[in-house]
Amino acid sequence: MNRFQPTPQVAYKEFVCTIEPQSSFLTPFLADTFWAALMWTHAYMHGDERRTRDLVHADPPQILVSDGFPYGYLPKPKNFIPIDQVVQIVQEEYGDNWEKQLMGVEIAKRLAEQKLLPVGLVNRLVSGESEAELLKELLRVEWCPKRFIRTIDWVADTDENREILGLIKTHCNSDGCDAVTPATNVEHKRKCHYNCQRILDSDALKRFKIVEEKRVRKNRIDRALMRALDENGLYSQTEAYWLHNLWWVFVRVHPDFSDDLVDLFSRLSSYGYGRRKSVGKGQFRARLVEPSRISGVQLPQEASDTDGFMSLSSSYVPGVEEFTESRYTTHIKRGKVDGHLASSGKFMKKPIVMYQAGSVFQTHRSQAYYGRVVKDIYDSQAGVGSQPRDIVQYGYAFPLHGKFFCEGQA
Repeated sequence: MNRFQPTPQVAYKEFVCTIEPQSSFLTPFLADTFWAALMWTHAYMHGDERRTRDLVHADPPQILVSDGFPYGYLPKPKNFIPIDQVVQIVQEEYGDNWEKQLMGVEIAKRLAEQKLLPVGLVNRLVSGESEAELLKELLRVEWCPKRFIRTIDWVADTDENREILGLIKTHCNSDGCDAVTPATNVEHKRKCHYNCQRILDSDALKRFKIVEEKRVRKNRIDRALMRALDENGLYSQTEAYWLHNLWWVFVRVHPDFSDDLVDLFSRLSSYGYGRRKSVGKGQFRARLVEPSRISGVQLPQEASDTDGFMSLSSSYVPGVEEFTESRYTTHIKRGKVDGHLASSGKFMKKPIVMYQAGSVFQTHRSQAYYGRVVKDIYDSQAGVGSQPRDIVQYGYAFPLHGKFFCEGQA
């Protein structure tokens, strides 16, 4: 199988940026936001706006990035299993047990709504395997229906994990799993739920909890009196704590890019990322490595005979006739300018619709990227003073080519 097959015209260099969070985050790791942060870092590193402008407007693009994902996870390709097929699969696995059939349908619904899967499962779907096969394994509890991790090799066989391993071997099956246990026998259901929580809350499995959001209380300061405001001084904001101790971003670099890429990512990690970075939010450690140096986890694999691609970035704005069919979700991006322009009178960009990561597109044009830089996204006369600003929006897809439109997948 090919790994990140480049276009025939440009042989991009491949890297993986591993990210270790050091604080809570107020801004998600989306490709366009991360790319913009890199561009501002480049501008402040070199102090040459023209040099950065050439980098921003380069065609083909000099730097391509994906969204940030928990280490070892990728977005699930957009797909669905027809409801009549779901019913048939559940009946085959659970027979005439009506309550277990209801639980099986709930598992199918959870699979359909899942945004991230371990990279090994994603590679199977990318290679053309039907999602129905994965559903069957979930119903048999070969994979955890709650965390989507392999039940037979969750944790290492060590002395401190011995008790949890015993619980897994006893309860992680279609008769003891809380997700597939009917509520008829209340005591049995309670025991299954209790043991399931003990397993999932154990130290050995903490790394499978991805993000926890908390409401944090804050107060506004009266700058004249240097104390909290008496009225409307208290407020709260939602902060995301990345419980997964390592994340990754996939990077492609044009061979003509001559700047020190490692220094660029290192500087960004020291500056911080996203909202409120000036007060310690969005802090992380970054390490840029080549895919061949990644160990302990599978890498994304492309299929040998592809009919389309899945986007690993939530910033795709397609060009003309780039695909023929698609299965997708979208979001409306209401971007903001960064750097010193963020303090200007007009800091909002125009809204734009983008395809989210996990969306799949049918095409026979195998390229290292799809999409384009979106222009006319910002008032050219806005900004600091009256100097025109040529602001653009990153609109590229980071593709993972595979077999997404073969029979049984649509």
